[in-house]
Amino acid sequence: MPASYIRLVRDDLSKLEVEHADRLRIFTSVAGSKEVPTHLAQNVMPYDERLESLSGFAGTRGDFPQRAMLHFVHALGGQHLPLEQARAKVLTALAPLSRREHPERVRMTDDQIQKVLLAQWDNHAGSSTRLLRYLRDEALVSCEQGRFTRLWQALAAEQRA
Repeated sequence: MPASYIRLVRDDLSKLEVEHADRLRIFTSVAGSKEVPTHLAQNVMPYDERLESLSGFAGTRGDFPQRAMLHFVHALGGQHLPLEQARAKVLTALAPLSRREHPERVRMTDDQIQKVLLAQWDNHAGSSTRLLRYLRDEALVSCEQGRFTRLWQALAAEQRA
C-alpha cells in the first residue's frame, strides 16, 4: 500500500488485535511504514530502494508495494513463513544489494525540453523511446513520461506538417 492509502486505513489497522496481527504482512515504502500503527510496525516487510537493483523487480515508485509483494511471494516464498522468519528472509535477500544511484537531473520548462528534443530529433530519427532515453540519460533532464509523451507528440505533429 502506498503511504497515502495507509493513512486512509490507519484507523482500521489500529483496531486489529495483536493476537491476529501475526498473519498480516504489509508491503509499503519506507515513507508508508511511518504511517503504520506502532503495534503493527513489525508487520511491515523491510523492503527499500535496494529492490530496484534486482533484475525483474525495478519499476516506478507508484508500484513499489506491488513489486515488493511479488518478490516476497515468487522469489522468497515468504507467504508460507512465520512473521519473523519472513522479515529475516527479506533482509537476507536485500543485504548484498546496494541502492541504485539516481543521477541529478535538471528541471526545465516545456519549451526548453522541446528545444532539446528538436535539436536531437534527427540524431534519434524522431523515435520517442530513443529521445526519452537521451533526455533522461545523456541530457540529464527531469521529465515525467506522460509529460514527455505530450511534448513529443506536439513535436511529431509539427514535423509532419
